[in-house]
Amino acid sequence: MVARTLSQLALVFASLLLSHTAQAKRRWSVGVAIADPFGVSAKRPLADRFALQMFAGWRLLGNDDDYQFPGPLAGADLIVHTPQFHGISLYGGAGAGAGFVRAGCYYDSVADFCVDSAAPSLIFRAPLGIALQWGRLELTFEATPSYRVMPEAHHTFLGGFAVRWSL
Repeated sequence: MVARTLSQLALVFASLLLSHTAQAKRRWSVGVAIADPFGVSAKRPLADRFALQMFAGWRLLGNDDDYQFPGPLAGADLIVHTPQFHGISLYGGAGAGAGFVRAGCYYDSVADFCVDSAAPSLIFRAPLGIALQWGRLELTFEATPSYRVMPEAHHTFLGGFAVRWSL
């Protein structure tokens, strides 16, 4: 089931990359993502309402009485936007992220988990958000229900906001 879904997403992604759209609509936008993960964000329109959204940064998780950055997380999402209305559009999509988690016990908004030694991390994501566009500036607010597959399987929740500038 998961393999079939991933192969279908790969086919959709490949067809979007090969689609012919106006070059003006295919600008990269780059910026910063604030919250979970905290880091850099980039977006590349692929077709009229489809885009590839990428991120690289650090997760912010609780550990005892404070918050820590237990390791890096990078990934990509294929997103679909609604038509813009006065510079505002809604979007949703699917994607994945990979990284590492260092040893320790952590909690996020949904679950607690412990890692005995540094371990790889894999997360499947379903971002849902709102994008506000002012010329070349884009501000997004995103809630991302996710499922962590490794190091310990559990539901989690990512999200926050990003500010990007179109190049």
